[in-house]
Amino acid sequence: MLRLTHPTGCVRICYIIKGFCIMSQDLIANLANAFEPVPLPAGSDLYVDLTEFRADANIYRDLGKKIIQSPQNKHTYQLYAGHRGGGKSTELLRLKKYLEDNNCFVVYFAADQEDIDPEDAQYTDILIACTRHLLEELKEANSTPLKNWLKERWQDLIDLSLTKIEIGETTLETGDLIKYFGKLSVAIRGIPSERQKIREKINPHTATLLDALNEFIDNEKKPLPKDQKLVMLVDNLDRIVPIMRGEDKNNHDEIFLDRAEQLKKIKCHIVYTIPISMVYSNRANDLRESYDGDLMV
Repeated sequence: MLRLTHPTGCVRICYIIKGFCIMSQDLIANLANAFEPVPLPAGSDLYVDLTEFRADANIYRDLGKKIIQSPQNKHTYQLYAGHRGGGKSTELLRLKKYLEDNNCFVVYFAADQEDIDPEDAQYTDILIACTRHLLEELKEANSTPLKNWLKERWQDLIDLSLTKIEIGETTLETGDLIKYFGKLSVAIRGIPSERQKIREKINPHTATLLDALNEFIDNEKKPLPKDQKLVMLVDNLDRIVPIMRGEDKNNHDEIFLDRAEQLKKIKCHIVYTIPISMVYSNRANDLRESYDGDLMV
């Protein structure tokens, strides 16, 4: 290039080459962003139906219809597993749309985004996350039961220094509750030094928190259309890292088996994602007996 006799041509070629390099970097960035493994929203044109390659699995039939066809006063608690990056979140978002189209009010959240630390998660963290997201989605419901629960625990929780909310007869509103449970979740996920302190304060009172949460849910259901069902989809619990608790037990067993009855006490239909390793472990039969139906993979 430097041997070209016309300097203008030489300069022009340099700019073309430079421009080509810039465009290539943009193209690489765009390609990388296009292949970012984020869940597809329901109805996306990018969705590819792979049902025929998933053996007999069908999320609408296996999870959705059990919810829709269940009696009004009976809640289902189901498990959903799959390989990392296999499209579970996309399928759950499609399930959410399917349920909404069939007269369900659906609360979906990805637990690892704001609520739990996958490398150190316990049942209490999940309960707080469920409480927080139900409060956020059901803002119009009467939150007095949860307000009263928080007031009764205030002396236990005040030294956590997570809030400046004043407790009184009228000052604690639903928005304050959302903020407070949100701060609990943020601290559990992002502040290891506070995580265990929060658990120690909450653990002795999880039963009463469940009672308050269920009363809140009952209050929410009263204004709903007669046959509308409340459903919660708890995603990304499968990302919880296994930690051994002795020779033949780990934290997955503690959360999904030892705490199965508590996970099933929330008074709405729930789908929990679980690590696929549990589906193929020697505890798989225990999971089937503890939850509704077979394990959806």
